[in-house]
Amino acid sequence: MSIAIKNKFFSVVLPTVLAAVALILSACAAIDCAFVQFVIPPATYGHEHVGLWGYQWWDREKHKYICLAYPEEMVIDGKWKAARGFSCLALTFGAVAVANELLRTCKRCCCRKLLSTRVRCCANVGASVRHQEPNLYLACSLCSSLSLLFLHSNACQHNKIFNLMGDHACRLSTGAKCTYAAMALWFGASSLVMFREEGDATEEGVEPRNSNEVESATVPLIQDVVFECEQSTYSGRSKRSGRSGRSSLVED
Repeated sequence: MSIAIKNKFFSVVLPTVLAAVALILSACAAIDCAFVQFVIPPATYGHEHVGLWGYQWWDREKHKYICLAYPEEMVIDGKWKAARGFSCLALTFGAVAVANELLRTCKRCCCRKLLSTRVRCCANVGASVRHQEPNLYLACSLCSSLSLLFLHSNACQHNKIFNLMGDHACRLSTGAKCTYAAMALWFGASSLVMFREEGDATEEGVEPRNSNEVESATVPLIQDVVFECEQSTYSGRSKRSGRSGRSSLVED
């Protein structure tokens, strides 16, 4: 594998893959009804799970757990609302950043062939978001971490659905674990994009000489050489003519 391919993989492909996986994990954590689980000591595992927007309940007819929405009388405190809001922000920022990266890829690969006006316009809009990608990824990581405020909300500490009022332990379940994984992936994607931006800035600082510059630089040199040759030829002819004139005078 060449160095150019490796640099392209670590600077473009890998951050996009990390961000896409983090977006999927964040979506699973937001919509899953198993964000945390309730464990009553001395047990180490509990079957009661709750999420940001719903909770799991055993359906005796279907003989499996189903996801139900919280009842209207459920008290949703400030930390619970904040966790929901930050989870939505992480999904929004992540979707914008990943869509922008895909749009840039479409611009590089498809615009030259399709020449679509809509694609070019969208690509121009996406170029303005390009320099904000590391900030968006970092914001996604921060919002994902703040969505863990759910662990200190009424849903976890004073849950009235399962009649748990303090004699239980609130432990991480699938949704919370996905949130931790998404946090790490968002931060990794942000770091890689920052390194890429620094590399681009370094390359832009050193302007390479292209073929047009080289051609414009060599043309005057060639003209100077031709002019010097013409001058030497003219001076040689003048000297010869002067010598021939003198010889004719001496003969006379």
